[in-house]
Amino acid sequence: MSELSQQIRETLDELHAELAAVEKVDPDMRARLLDVASEIQQKLSGSEQPSAKAADDKAIEEQEPESLQDRLSEASLHFESSHPTLTNLIANLNNALNQLGI
Repeated sequence: MSELSQQIRETLDELHAELAAVEKVDPDMRARLLDVASEIQQKLSGSEQPSAKAADDKAIEEQEPESLQDRLSEASLHFESSHPTLTNLIANLNNALNQLGI
């Protein structure tokens, strides 16, 4: 496993911990962010199995494809003022994914 992949996994762990610790988060945004985190984990593992939410939303995704970076950017904007720690973690993930070409 590359150093960058390990860094992403560690950031994902931090993201999960922070989401668990934060009390007031929009449930829909929390679910979307966790889905993105799951998709990132799958890509790092080389797994092509879609997450549960991705499987349920397959038809929608085919009509309106959003990249991982787009979804992370959306989450970052959502949490920017209310949860700066989450915003920083999301930015770190986005940067690392760009470096890996994901």
